Amino acid sequence: MAIALLHGWQHAEHEEQIAEVARAIGFDEVVTSRICPLRGVVSRIDTTSLDASLTPVVHSAMSRLIASVGSTPVVCMQSTGGLIQAKSFRGNAAVLSGPAGGVVAAANVAEQLGIDRVIAMDMGGTSTDVSW
Repeated sequence: MAIALLHGWQHAEHEEQIAEVARAIGFDEVVTSRICPLRGVVSRIDTTSLDASLTPVVHSAMSRLIASVGSTPVVCMQSTGGLIQAKSFRGNAAVLSGPAGGVVAAANVAEQLGIDRVIAMDMGGTSTDVSW
């Protein structure tokens, strides 16, 4: 369930109150726009809805993966290029994780080679991303 009120960025406690009621009546995954506390309601609704839709799928996949590898730590690349423990990975952080991985890899290789300026191209099946 996604909860995003018009002025939620300014009054997050109202969304949290609604989230408590939603959990009390049986909703397992409840996401408020606190995950994207921007001023614009459209951006908050987009991100909150996306996260509410994808996170249950991501959590299910990560649970199976974690169970299959035993005690081996599992981390996931986020859209920011940072890593996070798989059990904490969320749908909204997965959307651009592939392109972020290409940028992080290019920066690390350039650093290892002593190059301080680099242009990288990451080409996938549906998109191409260029960074510098």
